[in-house]
Amino acid sequence: MVELGTRQVQRMVRNAEHVHRTADAFKERAQEQNIDLAVHRPPHPLESQFDVAALKQRIATHLAARKHLSNPDFTVDQLAEAVALSRRQCTRRLKEAVDMTPAKFIRHRRIEHAQTLLQTDPETIAEVVYAVGFRSPSHFSKIFREASGQSPSAYRDAHASSEDADGHAA
Repeated sequence: MVELGTRQVQRMVRNAEHVHRTADAFKERAQEQNIDLAVHRPPHPLESQFDVAALKQRIATHLAARKHLSNPDFTVDQLAEAVALSRRQCTRRLKEAVDMTPAKFIRHRRIEHAQTLLQTDPETIAEVVYAVGFRSPSHFSKIFREASGQSPSAYRDAHASSEDADGHAA
């Protein structure tokens, strides 16, 4: 523990008294001029009135840059930062808006993107897995089956054959 000398203590007391006198004088001048000293911070765009559409749009715009969907290291923290919310606020508001946690929402968007890739450009399943940000084809297949009710290859075959039929009929 540091021992203070008498001079140091006296100087600290004088400084503290000066700070208090200055603050009191400032408050008196502010009252004389009818200045409100309450600290006002501008509200966050989504704080004053929760706008579900604005949140969905901000998140969709951010995820639309498909680089995040293909990045397996993309986290909920990064999503929250991108939409200027804390992780907790992002979770609460996204749950309120679409009834999904941010992690489920990111996974949902990845599966939607995988479905689009499988419909439009029937690449190999492994290429689609990595293009939508999954690290493991088996994990992707499990999640895809839960979301769509069929395996990725069955989904691709069903949609590829319907496009072929449409293409030949036209």
